[in-house]
Amino acid sequence: MAEPKDYPIEKADAWMKDLYSWDICDQFCINVLVKTSYVLELPERWSVEQGEFQKRAPMALIAVIALHRKELTDEQLLVYKPLLFNAATDPRNFVKKAVNWAIRQIGKRNYELCQAMISFCEELLTLEDKSATWIARDAIRELKTKN
Repeated sequence: MAEPKDYPIEKADAWMKDLYSWDICDQFCINVLVKTSYVLELPERWSVEQGEFQKRAPMALIAVIALHRKELTDEQLLVYKPLLFNAATDPRNFVKKAVNWAIRQIGKRNYELCQAMISFCEELLTLEDKSATWIARDAIRELKTKN
């Protein structure tokens, strides 16, 4: 168990390295990390990790931040676009699903972010990469129904 208020970043780093399933990864992000004072720096900090669930963690965290941190501005969420772009070509199932989840959660916040994420997905389509194409098409389909 972890108390987010008193949870040190070093412990978050250590736990992240031990992730071995998507559900534990997501619950860690939802129930602990999003409530910490340093949550906004974790996606970039962890984006260099290589393991499937270690690569999923920063992408899932972006989705959770977009969903739960209502006080954030559009600009604060859009800073994660380069991380999403770089992860979009990862062919691993749990990584690409987290990238897709993050794009959709950002886009659902408001009309402007929805348009920004649709444009972002159109940019992903130009990569002509199988993973990026799946991510983009699925996100566009959902975001256009919300628009």
